[in-house]
Order: sequence, then C-alpha cells, then structure tokens
Amino acid sequence: MEMVPKACPNLRELHLRLLNDIIGQQSFRERIQQVLDDPSFTFPLLQKFFCIYFMNCNTFLVRHPGIKKLECLASSESGFLGLLPNLRYFSGYVSDYLALCTKCRAPVESLEVDLSRYNAEEEEISFISGLINAKMLRKLVLPDCWPTAITLAFLGSMTNACPKLTHFACTLWEEESIVSLLLSALSDYCDWYNHCADSLCFTAFDLLHYSSQSCRPRTPETETNMHIRT
Repeated sequence: MEMVPKACPNLRELHLRLLNDIIGQQSFRERIQQVLDDPSFTFPLLQKFFCIYFMNCNTFLVRHPGIKKLECLASSESGFLGLLPNLRYFSGYVSDYLALCTKCRAPVESLEVDLSRYNAEEEEISFISGLINAKMLRKLVLPDCWPTAITLAFLGSMTNACPKLTHFACTLWEEESIVSLLLSALSDYCDWYNHCADSLCFTAFDLLHYSSQSCRPRTPETETNMHIRT
C-alpha cells in the first residue's frame, strides 16, 4: 500500500476498504492508520476518495484539499474538522457531514447521509441548521431512515433549507399508516408543496403487504420509496 503513490502519482480516485474478516485485527488496523498518516502517502491530483471501515482520515484529508467527492462509511469516530473546501459530493453519516462543513462551508451539491437511529430528534435539528449553509445543494438523499425519523415537518424543513434543491429521495419502512398520512396531508402542506416546484412528482409504492400476524425483516423489496424531483 505504501508504494501506491510512487507507482501511481497521477491517481485521481482512490478506494480503500477493509474486508470483514480482518476488521477486528488491531495490528492490521494500526498499520493501515500509519500509512494514512504518512506524509508520503499523498496524491496531488486526487479528487475522489472512498473510505469504508477505516479509522481516522483527518491527516489524509488535510493533504488532499482538492477532493471533490468523499464517501466515508462506518467512520463516525473519524472526527472530521472541516478540511475539504472544494467538496461537491458527500456520502456518509450526518455527524461527519456537519463536522466537515461547520468550519469550512464547502459548496456541496450532492449529499447522501444516514441519520442516527438513537438521537434522531437532536440530529435532525443539527442537520437542518447545517443545510441552511448548503446554499448550492441540489440533490439530497436519505437512504436509511426509520419511519419515526421522517415526518412531514422534517421534510418541509429540509426542502425549505435548500432553495436550489432539485432532487430529493428518502426511503421509509413499509407502513400503511405512514403512506396514508403522507398522501392525505401532502395537499394541505402548502408551504412545502409550493416550495418544491411547479411540477412535483410524488410516488409511494406499496411493494409488499405485511401479514397482521408476522413482521418481516427490512429488505429493498419491503420498503416504500418516495422521490421528489423538479
């Protein structure tokens, strides 16, 4: 891994990932961390960085301010410090996005974030505050949301905070009551409805009916999808 910069000095896109069977090997993780922190592990032309199941990426990001696309999963302990002034696309945890953009208001245009399942209400408030600073945001995706975390008020706050938003997508659990609530209340939610655009397309697909006697695990086939586009 240490030889990659010398072998590929013009690298523009880098993917790093730990296999599941070695995630628990502390010595291996420490060795990877040493490489990430090594000043020689630098790519002057790097624009896209994908880091999955790693630890602290701060020192690596400091050396690569030209990164425009960052996807960092399972890295909520990384402690991002607002290091990427040219960031256009981010995918990861809300907490990491807020840390990245608090001190340096990067012109993010596309955002895909996972909300916490344990501090949803507190995180929603912080997320809305962060979105207010995302003046260039055009695409917002919440791929993994519990039904209790997505309300009409929250949806309205998100869209109102992003005046240039053109694409919005979120995923809800299969819950008939939530689908019915969205459909019935949408027409009365004037502020949010009028904000989105002249042509608002709302689709709620009931892909699978649950038995009243059973509870099935969540899968792509058992979810309700909602997409808003202008």
